Parts: sequence; C-alpha cells; structure tokens
Amino acid sequence: MTAPQTFDLDPRLEQDSIHIGDFQLSQLRLMDNAYCPWFILIPRVEQIELHHLQHDQQIQLLKETTAIASFIEAQFNPDKVNSAAIGNIVRQLHIHVIGRFKTDPCWPGVVWGALPDNPYPFQQIQEMITRCSDHLERFSELTFSACKNS
Repeated sequence: MTAPQTFDLDPRLEQDSIHIGDFQLSQLRLMDNAYCPWFILIPRVEQIELHHLQHDQQIQLLKETTAIASFIEAQFNPDKVNSAAIGNIVRQLHIHVIGRFKTDPCWPGVVWGALPDNPYPFQQIQEMITRCSDHLERFSELTFSACKNS
C-alpha cells in the first residue's frame, strides 16, 4: 500500500483540528473541542469516497479507525463511540471517530455544528498526544508517529 507523505489538507479540517500524529495511511487530528474526544483520520489519498480506495487501503483505514476507537473507549469510557465519513461540506475523505456521552451538550443528536466552542488548553493537547501514542504502541500491525509539538 502506498500513501504520499505529504498531501493538501482541506483548510476547514486544518482550522478546526490539531495534528496529533500520522499512521501509515492517515493523518490523525483532534477536533479542538474538549466537550468530547473527537478524532479525525484523513487518509493521504486523492479519492473522496471510502469505497473508491484500494482494498488494502480500506483494510488499513479500518485498522486505524479501530485503533482510535479502542483508544477512546479505554481512555474515556464513553457511552457510545461513533465513526462516520460524511463529507458533504468537506469533500476530502476523512473519518470522524467520536466518544459520545449522555452528558455531552448535544446528546443524543449530532455534534457537527452543535457543540459550543470549548478549545483544548495546550497542556491537555500534549497529554492527549502522549496518551494516544502510548495506547497505539500496543497495535503491533500499525505504525504511528506522534507529533512532537503542537
């Protein structure tokens, strides 16, 4: 499987999220809203539809999504973990993996455009990078490189 090391990130994804690290296929970003653990996987590919990926890329993306869902479950104990690839506004292929809680401000509705602003403090971002990296080390079939400074 091949994925370019650099790619053009949609400006809206860049503006709304923080680069946490990189998997073999995808860039991992954290939505900058501390109401719920909300990660975005952005495969470094030109395709905008999941079903247009090569089979090995689909499998890799599923592994990366599963690893992040596992991290959210283990670290935050949410009531539900949601995974979605919508892309109506941002066409670049990306997968949202979100830990949802019955106590979050928009439960049980959607989080898109519904969460009040609640940016992460810098120290909490650094802790999230460390916790995520430590958790992902357990997945021997995955390669993950955490960001050093955000």
